[in-house]
Amino acid sequence: MKKQVLFFVAIVFISTCASAETALLSERELRTLSAFYSDREISVTATRTPKPLTRAAENITVITADDIKAMNAHTVAEVLNRVPGMFVNFTQDFGTTALLYTQSAEDRHTLVLVDGARWNFLGSNTAETNTIPIRIIERIEIVKGPASSAWGSSLGGVVNIITKKAGTTASPTGSVRISGGEHASLDAGAEMAGMANSLGYYLFAGTQQSDGLRENRHYRNNHFFSKFAFLLGEDTRAGISVGYSAPNNDQGDLTIYDISSWTDQKTLFSNLFLTADLGPDTRFEVAGHYIRRELEVNTSLLGLTPMGRAGDLYLNSQFDESNYGLSMKIVRETERHTLVAGIDFDRGNLEQTLRSGSLLQMYGAPAVNHTKPSEESWAVYANDTIVWGRWAITPGVRFDHNSVSGGFFSPSLGITYQLCENTILRAGIARGFHYPPLSASEGGGLFVDPNPSLDAEEVWSYQAGIESTIGSALWFKTTVFRHDQDKAMRNIPGGGGPPAYNDLLVNSDKLKRQGIEIEIKTQPIQNFSVGLSGTYVHLSPALDVGATERWQAGVLLQYDDMETLRAQLYGGFVDWDVYSVYQPAKDMVWDFNLQKTVYRNRDHSLDLFFSLHNILDGSQYVQEIYKNPSRWVEGGLQWRY
Repeated sequence: MKKQVLFFVAIVFISTCASAETALLSERELRTLSAFYSDREISVTATRTPKPLTRAAENITVITADDIKAMNAHTVAEVLNRVPGMFVNFTQDFGTTALLYTQSAEDRHTLVLVDGARWNFLGSNTAETNTIPIRIIERIEIVKGPASSAWGSSLGGVVNIITKKAGTTASPTGSVRISGGEHASLDAGAEMAGMANSLGYYLFAGTQQSDGLRENRHYRNNHFFSKFAFLLGEDTRAGISVGYSAPNNDQGDLTIYDISSWTDQKTLFSNLFLTADLGPDTRFEVAGHYIRRELEVNTSLLGLTPMGRAGDLYLNSQFDESNYGLSMKIVRETERHTLVAGIDFDRGNLEQTLRSGSLLQMYGAPAVNHTKPSEESWAVYANDTIVWGRWAITPGVRFDHNSVSGGFFSPSLGITYQLCENTILRAGIARGFHYPPLSASEGGGLFVDPNPSLDAEEVWSYQAGIESTIGSALWFKTTVFRHDQDKAMRNIPGGGGPPAYNDLLVNSDKLKRQGIEIEIKTQPIQNFSVGLSGTYVHLSPALDVGATERWQAGVLLQYDDMETLRAQLYGGFVDWDVYSVYQPAKDMVWDFNLQKTVYRNRDHSLDLFFSLHNILDGSQYVQEIYKNPSRWVEGGLQWRY
């Protein structure tokens, strides 16, 4: 099967180039591919400075604000669920929590950034994206595979969420958007951007709520975001952003375990930036961030068994985190080089409190477990994009030091080659790593002892790909990858030894992930276009859940007259290949979205939209106890000014 796929890929790009006139990397070539890129042409994540995607060796997907609007997404997880190579474990409920597995790396291995600031939890290293308001996002850039030579601890990949810019016009622009659906689901928000004197601003406030699309999974969230930018001089710009989000959601009643749980989060985040031009080719950038997070997960008994009464505490977990950091870099751009060199500093403090109910105490859990671990990290890095004829070569290197886990050296080398006018070849090799979560190395957990001897998990990654347009009608991209991981963390039951014999996480396993991603998109014909995508990952050895391979596929049928009407039909499929004891389901789930502009003049427009989710009432979930919602509908309007 894999050989047949690779043979098909080879035939496609060879036949494409056979009839094409070869040329150097040029504006003409960029225009050819940009017919499919639109405003996706520039990426900032791979090397931490803007550069054309045609010169990026990494496997990158870009999602724009217009894409998000077209799918009527309410959370980042819904958006990422359509990205090839991103396996998103979530219930697909309104405002759901989610775990991200980039090319089937562990969920802790995906680094999530908001405007370049690390978003992952200190305790688990996972990232909860439902605290990021979907409406403030200008674009999402996903780098699949380790990006440690640019960002440090990111063994699986990077999801960089870039927020909207401050306004530049004296007359404010903005929008009001509201949608409502079944089970009292509501998503409403307003945004405004403009400039007063030399101060640009962007403001957003919104609310989301639902009674739960399935099994009492209630959800509430109020959030706001603000960004201000101003000139300090002719060549110096500065700005600040501040946001707050407070999602609260019930996980539903798990009668099979006689428990019910809810999660309450509060996140305050702020970013500062300053950019100064030091000359015609050189600029200096400094950015700082501060994130304060409170997370509480409460689990109580349902009282369905003799083990306790309804409402009795089972487990209450509280995590109070603060994280602040500073980054500085110099960027020098010439005709052939884009050189980036910088330093990062980060400090994180975690206060972790676990309170066990009487049932867990019967099994040896302490009534209260309280720890206050912290970590401090610094890093230096440099990379260059060297353009030489048809070639673009990107060497990179970074050294990280963490106060808990020590130092790590991350080199990388990427190459792109313009095979012919409309075909780009990519290849790259990178060494990546992931520092152990603070709870694993310093804090511990319920029936789990901390292991201060944990080392960073390591990976050597190899990727190669082809991107091409066939004539002017079809765009094609494929990437093959292999990730050889060492020192993977594994749980040893009873490994903590006497007297408690708690579990212990250790570095032990070698893992291999390899596979292929394929994407195909057509140019519109009579306003209709088609997109297809697929991902296959082979895992060796099998994971703890039994998985040896994972599949993912997506189909997008779209109508867009570019003026008043847009319609989308999207079908998504994923096979997690877990043990049958989980009773997983893997139907294709189809969603339909329709947008119609009913009024427009020079300064105003009114759009109506409608969504029908899970049209065929399909079942798609990893575990039967967390089923996805059945068919449901919503509709709304958006006023732009």
